[in-house]
Amino acid sequence: SFFSNNRFTNAYTNGVWTFPVFSSLITGQYPSTHLNYKPITYYSDLGFLDNSTYVNSQSTLFEHFKSQNFVTGCYSPYIRLNPTYNFDRGVDFFKFCENQNTTKIIDKIISQIETFSDCSNFIFAHLFDIHLKSPKYTPERADYAYQTENNYNYRTDESLHSTKSFKTKREKFKKNKSHYEREKLLSDIKYCDLRLSHLYNYLNNKKFDNYTIILMGDHGTRGDQDTGLNSNFVNETVNRSYNNIGFFIKDNKYNFKNKKTDLIETIDIFPSLASRYKNNKNNKNLNKQFDGKNKFFSNIKKNYTVSES
Repeated sequence: SFFSNNRFTNAYTNGVWTFPVFSSLITGQYPSTHLNYKPITYYSDLGFLDNSTYVNSQSTLFEHFKSQNFVTGCYSPYIRLNPTYNFDRGVDFFKFCENQNTTKIIDKIISQIETFSDCSNFIFAHLFDIHLKSPKYTPERADYAYQTENNYNYRTDESLHSTKSFKTKREKFKKNKSHYEREKLLSDIKYCDLRLSHLYNYLNNKKFDNYTIILMGDHGTRGDQDTGLNSNFVNETVNRSYNNIGFFIKDNKYNFKNKKTDLIETIDIFPSLASRYKNNKNNKNLNKQFDGKNKFFSNIKKNYTVSES
């Protein structure tokens, strides 16, 4: 309800995991253009220095907004969102939020807005609650808030331990997820949503003169291939379940009623926001770097999307 039903059902990510997709988000470029897709940097081994990858575009999403006197912030618990890939370009507050849940990330969002209430703010926040948590993460009571009583007796549910054969890898993948794992995932999603509702209430009460708010996924669910810890992403392939992402947008000056089924890509976010908050002096040159289009605030149509592995 916060997004007034502005959900884009045909939103697609341009990569298959967070690292290259974040690069596409902040450059407006396909992975094959920005070439920042290798999980190698010199922070892990100086011998990789010549082979490491990093963002090398003319401008980043953060730099664009900083050039217009926005205070910029980037808050993420993800270890690869770090300065060795040039991800800190144009970011005033670049925080590594290891093992911090959505409650703590939202507090950082609100603290930036409150501290710089006389300024315009551009904020990227990465919510990690339903992702694979770090081994160092200490569970909180909230992590169990929406789990059912049956969850604690899941090993006695014989239906979860069927020995029948499986017709597809997807069927086996879904069945092998224990009742506990499914319950835990649903609990995490529900509590994350509750935490987000607190942020939405805060944003509504602020009554900003101008705003654009986006909630999106960086990728979907791996369901068709082996992605164990030793797979090293070798088997990462593009597929609908992985590349069709959740995407919601709220803007006080635009109605997306007739756009909700349009094809959009991660690379369209930067050019769309650059058009929405224009800097005419810089935009002409900036548009040359984009593979994406201003999909949200124009009548541009797309016939296809591209996802790369």
